Amino acid sequence: DAFSLTFFILVTGIVIFSSVMFYVEQGEGAFFDYNRAQWMRGEHATDFQSIPGTFWWCIVTLTTVGYGEVVPFTSLGKCVGAITMLAGIFTIAFPTMILSVNFQEVRDRRKEAKEREAQRMRTMSMRSSMNMSNGSRNREQGARQRMACMIKALHSGPSTAVQQSSKSETQEVNAHQPCSPTKPRQGNAYEVQGPHTPSS
Repeated sequence: DAFSLTFFILVTGIVIFSSVMFYVEQGEGAFFDYNRAQWMRGEHATDFQSIPGTFWWCIVTLTTVGYGEVVPFTSLGKCVGAITMLAGIFTIAFPTMILSVNFQEVRDRRKEAKEREAQRMRTMSMRSSMNMSNGSRNREQGARQRMACMIKALHSGPSTAVQQSSKSETQEVNAHQPCSPTKPRQGNAYEVQGPHTPSS
C-alpha cells in the first residue's frame, strides 16, 4: 500500500535525520550545563536539546514547510539540513508517483470493462437481428411454397385446387390447435340396428 510505505519512509527518515542533526549540532562549541540541564553554546541554549525534541525540526523540513524557528548553527548541521530537504522532496514524490500509476491502472481497467460490455451488447444485438431475419426468411419461403402449390393445383384443375386449399388450411389448423382426446364408445350408442320386424 502506498500510504503505508509513505508512513514507513517518513518515520524512518525522521528518526535518522533527527539523530544525525542532534549529534552534529552538539559537536562545535556546545556543552551541557548541568545547572540549567540544557545544551549551551556560549550564553544561549541550543535549538536541539534532544533527539525527540529535534523531531519537530525534521518533520517541518521533510514536509518542505520550513517555519524557521529552529535552524542549525554549524556548517555541518546546515549540510545535514540541506540533505533532509532533498530527502523530503523524494519522500513526497515517491508515493505520489505510486498513487498516480495505480490510478491510471484502475482507470484503464474500468475503460476496458466498459468496452467489453459495449462489445457484448453489440454482439447480442447482431444475434437478435440475425434471428429475426432468419424467421422472416423462413416465413417468406413457406408463403412461396404454398403459392407454388396453389398455382400447380390451379393448372391441374379447379377441384384439385379446392382440395389442396382445404387440405392446406386443415393442416395449418391442426398444426396450431392441439388434438382433443376422443371419447370412448359407450355400449351400443354407435351400432346400426337392422329393420324392425313385427312379431307375429
